[in-house]
Amino acid sequence: NLLWMAFCKYQTRSWGDLLQRELVTETERRHLEEAYDFLLRVRNDLHYHFGRAGDVLAKNVQPTIAHDLGYHDRSPSKRLEHFMRDLYTHTRNIDLITRTIEQRLALLPQPKLLASFREFLRPGRKRGEPQVVDGFKIQGGEIHFTSPRVFRDQPRRLMRVFLHTQQRGLKLHPDLVQLIRNQASLVDNDFLRDPHAHETFLEILNQRGNVATILRLMHEVGFLGKYLPEFGRLTCLVQHEFYHQYTADEHTLVCIAKLDETWAAKKPPMSHYAEILQSVERPFVLYLALLLHDAGKAQPGEDHSEVGAQLALRVAKRLGLDAATTHALQLVI
Repeated sequence: NLLWMAFCKYQTRSWGDLLQRELVTETERRHLEEAYDFLLRVRNDLHYHFGRAGDVLAKNVQPTIAHDLGYHDRSPSKRLEHFMRDLYTHTRNIDLITRTIEQRLALLPQPKLLASFREFLRPGRKRGEPQVVDGFKIQGGEIHFTSPRVFRDQPRRLMRVFLHTQQRGLKLHPDLVQLIRNQASLVDNDFLRDPHAHETFLEILNQRGNVATILRLMHEVGFLGKYLPEFGRLTCLVQHEFYHQYTADEHTLVCIAKLDETWAAKKPPMSHYAEILQSVERPFVLYLALLLHDAGKAQPGEDHSEVGAQLALRVAKRLGLDAATTHALQLVI
């Protein structure tokens, strides 16, 4: 579909053409081709298995397909977990990269509309004129960088850009998305220990009812897992449990979205929980607890609740939380 869209708009016929027009990066091209190749091999093996066309990877055939494609762990659950994690990783790459490139394809110069007489008389900033804040340009509901060095000059902006986006209800410009992904290496040990980054992150988590969307965005651009490795290890992690239909990272983000909805719920049964939540003075503790509540599942063979409590202690220490807040965080988890 992506190639067809590009052909209709630019008459490009290959990934090479898209690279030449700078509509995709070499990394994006490689990830897309690897993902598409993987999905085709899974699909072909399904056809061989059934002896006919069949594109549903049902649970009962997953172990066979995994074995056919070279997943030979002695443990059947491990074999299946590795196979499905690769599958979800590839499909996630297709989804994220395709959406980013779709945005690039949709970008068109804004038409210059004739301003009304009243607009000419109105003092101050002209309509449509960008607002520059903290090294970022805000225009048309999107936030863009003013310089490709915006993060290298001040790595802390990697966290602040999400706070700006959250507080103003903005979207990330696709070029800014790519810049964040390309400069994720700036989230190093110094960044993880930076008190300013800690304060900004907790401020993001403290925006009751408005956290899930920005956390999902941070996850999609590859930032959240770098800043919070305890959560990053859950990415595309398959949960072999009856009650979990999502991968561990998606399950966590859906939970946080439900918490967002609960704060202002007007109808039962969620409204009953909303009444309880009104007494919560520090929403960030609850959001952080939800973000980490399944972190222990990344270490199989151990009680994930106990491991999660230990990980929460480590995160609390890294974020500089006081003893009372740390205790509350561990109790919630």
